[in-house]
Amino acid sequence: MDSVVLTNGLSPEGQPVYSIVCPHAAEAEQARHLLLTDRAFINDLHPECAGEVRILRRENTAVLTRLLSSRRLLILSGCALVIALCGYVFEL
Repeated sequence: MDSVVLTNGLSPEGQPVYSIVCPHAAEAEQARHLLLTDRAFINDLHPECAGEVRILRRENTAVLTRLLSSRRLLILSGCALVIALCGYVFEL
């Protein structure tokens, strides 16, 4: 896959802003998938950009973990389990 990492300047916080460009449009979806899932692909990026991508992946993972372990979701899962058990016991 061909890709180019471009530096776009600085964010308001003073952090560098990067873009990853795929010359072939057909490869863009594959590049997105690799950025989100493949550690080896990230290691091939420019070190500063790779660090930023790792930080974003950690933040996204933390958000998903908080969502899956939230009180509201645990209550909803408990209610679904009780309904399923009642249906099984009473053969509904």
